[in-house]
Amino acid sequence: MATATEGKRRRHEEGESVFVSMTDLTVSFLFIILILLAFFATQFKPEDNVTDPLASYLEAASSMRADLLEGLAERIRQRIPGIRVTVVAADGVIRFRGDDLFQSGEWRIRSGSTAERVAHAVGDALADTLPCYTVGDQADFDVSCNEAFAVIETIQIEGHTDNVPISALRRSMEKMLDNRDLSARRGAETLRATTDRYRPDLMGFLNLHGQSVLSFAGYGAMRPIEPGSTPEARAANRRIDVRFILQTPQNLHQVKEIKERLTRNRPSLPTVQEQTR
Repeated sequence: MATATEGKRRRHEEGESVFVSMTDLTVSFLFIILILLAFFATQFKPEDNVTDPLASYLEAASSMRADLLEGLAERIRQRIPGIRVTVVAADGVIRFRGDDLFQSGEWRIRSGSTAERVAHAVGDALADTLPCYTVGDQADFDVSCNEAFAVIETIQIEGHTDNVPISALRRSMEKMLDNRDLSARRGAETLRATTDRYRPDLMGFLNLHGQSVLSFAGYGAMRPIEPGSTPEARAANRRIDVRFILQTPQNLHQVKEIKERLTRNRPSLPTVQEQTR
């Protein structure tokens, strides 16, 4: 009886020994895998990761637009010292305080006014810039001024007001309905002062659809940039925004089309195949 018990105990101990050995082997194997993973991680370099060509194009175009806006804003500051102009790169906007351009309830730009000077400064800056980012007879693309091969779809001059309704007297005198009407008139008037009455050639700069890139819009108080009804918030919301909207390709085929349109009739430029590498 004791012998049988002794044998049973030995078999049990042998089984435990085998289990412990297998466990040690598994742990050792996992440890080796971790060491190998750590080694490969140290060998990985960011450049080994293949970038998305479309994402790279869009990123380069966005960066180009930010630089373009800063350059235009600086030119305007130098020409009109003291003018309050800011750049909102993420939105593609050059922003002017409305109080610098228009009296309360007014929308006409008078000769010699600050608003006219701003319109002329914007017009001259655009005339020097747009040839490199548009198509049409006036286009003059060169890689040195647009290495991202970006194309402007629209430059929209936007009028914005605060949330104070225009007076009944002003509505009657000017035959306006509300702040949206007022802001649309300001946007249109700024466009006229920039183009029709100063640089009509600007309307010849075209997007890929053959349309003039310049346009206007009026949003009234619908798109505030500062919440609330404090005097500071209202002053910030009274503004003129010049918004630059780029052509946004959805695939690499459209990127190629953009580059072909920009470089058309420019034999001295690199071929499209070289540009897309």
